[in-house]
Amino acid sequence: GLRPYTCDVCKKTFTHKSYVKTHMRIHSGQRPYACDVCNKTFSQKSHIVSHQLIHSGQRPYSCGVCKKTFRQRFHLNRHQRIHSG
Repeated sequence: GLRPYTCDVCKKTFTHKSYVKTHMRIHSGQRPYACDVCNKTFSQKSHIVSHQLIHSGQRPYSCGVCKKTFRQRFHLNRHQRIHSG
């Protein structure tokens, strides 16, 4: 539960120093990751990886009930609520 690293701008705290570095891009506006296809830029590598699925057409997450597919696990998890009531 320790969060020893603090953002100097907004005082948000983090468990790892690298998380502060990534977070600081919010304040600086830095977006170092650019899509090779459409040139859209992102502040985090995981965001560009998800974005690139749009261009590739890949939908790696599949509902076990109805077989509908999704690009992001979050969207699959949200979808699965319709089956659980």
